[in-house]
Amino acid sequence: MYVEFLAGPTTREIGFLLNITDAERCDGNLTATSQEGNFTSLSLTNSFYSNQKCTWIIKAQNENDAVKVTNIFSREDAYGEISSECHHDVVRVYDGNTTEGAPFPGELCSTVDRTYYSSGNTLSVVFESLTSEGVQLKYTAIPESDCNRTYYIINDPVYIQSPGFPDPYDSDLKCVIFIFDLRIFPNLRLDVINADIEGDYPQCDNDSVSLFGGYNGSYRPIGQFCGNSSVSPVGPYYSNGRSMKLVFKSNSNTNGTGFQVVVSHSNREVVPYQSENCGPRYLTATTNPEFISSPGYPVRTPINADCIWIIKASDPNMTVQIDVIDSDIPTHPLIHIYCGQNRGFLYDEPWSCGGAVDLTTERERTLTAPFERLITQDCLWTIHAPTNTNIKVDVDRIKFLFPPSCNVSYLEIYDGNYDNSTSTTHGKSCGDSNTDFISSGNVITVRFHFNVSNRGMLRMVLKAGHFSASRTTSLAASTAYQAITSPNYPFNYPSNVESTWTIEGDEGYYVGIVVIFSSLEKSGGCQKDYMEAFDGADSGAPSLGRWCGSSQPRIMASSSVMLLKFKSNSHTVDKGFWMEYAMYKYHTKLQDITSSGRLGVIIGASCEIILGIN
Repeated sequence: MYVEFLAGPTTREIGFLLNITDAERCDGNLTATSQEGNFTSLSLTNSFYSNQKCTWIIKAQNENDAVKVTNIFSREDAYGEISSECHHDVVRVYDGNTTEGAPFPGELCSTVDRTYYSSGNTLSVVFESLTSEGVQLKYTAIPESDCNRTYYIINDPVYIQSPGFPDPYDSDLKCVIFIFDLRIFPNLRLDVINADIEGDYPQCDNDSVSLFGGYNGSYRPIGQFCGNSSVSPVGPYYSNGRSMKLVFKSNSNTNGTGFQVVVSHSNREVVPYQSENCGPRYLTATTNPEFISSPGYPVRTPINADCIWIIKASDPNMTVQIDVIDSDIPTHPLIHIYCGQNRGFLYDEPWSCGGAVDLTTERERTLTAPFERLITQDCLWTIHAPTNTNIKVDVDRIKFLFPPSCNVSYLEIYDGNYDNSTSTTHGKSCGDSNTDFISSGNVITVRFHFNVSNRGMLRMVLKAGHFSASRTTSLAASTAYQAITSPNYPFNYPSNVESTWTIEGDEGYYVGIVVIFSSLEKSGGCQKDYMEAFDGADSGAPSLGRWCGSSQPRIMASSSVMLLKFKSNSHTVDKGFWMEYAMYKYHTKLQDITSSGRLGVIIGASCEIILGIN
């Protein structure tokens, strides 16, 4: 470093004193060995590196070893409690030697105890938002065969990969991985992102991943998978308690690349365990008929029996058929048959009220169903697309004989499998207007509820491919109010979306917006999901405000141009927003507008939105 001091001929100031010390670099490479190493963000804050982004790449000295990184102390917050969120220094950990496209296992900070492992021999550690709090980490190399792990879920999901993924895993492995919930959710959910495990599903005679769930150390089987996830029907799996155990085994002859899974919190209700003598819960249907019977059949069934069987076809291109051969159940029906995770399935109907639909990228599918029977029904379709694709839905007709209330007849689309415990969080569509939906993954569930007092028609076009909900849109403002809604509205917006709207009015006018409904993921400083308005045609213009949660601002630009930006992250999604825009002759403060006409539009639209989502 070179320092130069210049003083003029008449200067009579006190001067300065500099303290010169070595400063840790804000990036670099570290080598992990069997001996623990330590590094910290604390020394970075004593230099000009404060609030910088620093990346460290930690590589195991032995190519066949993995890297383990742990936060070695926690700090109490202002209330004397251990916080579950990172408010100060933030350390993000990526699997591999790059942050671009790498799995993002999670984040560490001075208030969260976490441990992360690499699937190969490299981890990337990124310091952000450096303060005087400091984060101190220790790192070490562990043998790849030492694959036993323990993970704790606080806020973010946990990503777990097989040793060496995506390179082939070793032979004769037995990896036992425990996952514990620290936020008192009733369930944990495991989704299979990728799987290439030697063996045929569902037998899994060679290599396999076995899953166990439970509470207080008592574990019961909840599922098993192997083979290739692109052709085998796997997941999601639920722990049925606050902990989960994953056991990965390989034999002496392996050639698969392994697996990637993600475990997250779930509000799904705990399902009672199988009663004695019910037999296995998970069954596989083949072309040879198999039989299910009540406990003790044909002798009288024991009291308080509770049996649940989940049946999957051995071929993903086939469906499951059930024929009730004999039934002697007194007083009221207690046999419930579900298709996928759907409600009520009747075989004597001339049309299919729900079921499983498999999509391919080669052609689109049209789902059409007339609802003319004088019954009240709840129809659900579980729709699957190939792995690594997503689904676009064009709902071009929801028509009823009588205009319905959304509490009586409605359509819901769920991003993923249907979960009854979260059904109230999804939006509803109940009118004639066209609706588009783009999923974030390769599974959606369509739920259509219609009432005995109505009749109608549902028609939707389903496509599998690579679709993005992100949009760049140019809009022309007029003196009449026009609407802007979030992607997929009135259904939940997808994750990882970035959409912009450029609104232009006539010269001499001012563009303004009124947010009528807003339900975005709430976060400090609106750093996660948010909307932001800019006083100009691009994001380089001055910000007019950023909002999230349930905020409903009214904003006016200083000219005839305004840019709106919506961004969602990879975590929580919500219902989204509805706003209206127009151009004004005068630069009026929108919150001061009191004309009965404008208030009528706002109140009327607000009532319509409330009916549409409750």
